[in-house]
Amino acid sequence: MLTITSETARRFILGKQGLWPGRRWRGIEGTEQAMRAMEYLQLDPLHILARSQDIALHSRVLAYTPGMWEDLAYQQRKFFDWGGWLAVRPMDELPAALARGHAPRARGRLWRRAHSPHGARPRRGHRRNAGRPA
Repeated sequence: MLTITSETARRFILGKQGLWPGRRWRGIEGTEQAMRAMEYLQLDPLHILARSQDIALHSRVLAYTPGMWEDLAYQQRKFFDWGGWLAVRPMDELPAALARGHAPRARGRLWRRAHSPHGARPRRGHRRNAGRPA
């Protein structure tokens, strides 16, 4: 049986999440690497001092500016958002997430958004304001 010290275990866990040693990534490429290392980037719309996703990435990436994750996810389409608690995951995991049923309500919308050059489009016969008062 392999035995490791508490310090080694702590460094392994922090290193896996990109928090040790220090901020080792830089710029937009580093932001992508950090998001992949984190595996789940939880999104929070509240902006008190900064949004939680920006704080998490700033602690891992040198020269990070707010909005870099949005560029990667929504402009370059390298990540997708999903879940009841909104999180960002790498785009190459989307087919597996849909097959497992992790995003059942948004399945068609997410798939169309991921594979369409113009983003998601309403299905034929869908009325955007159906059931809402005029």
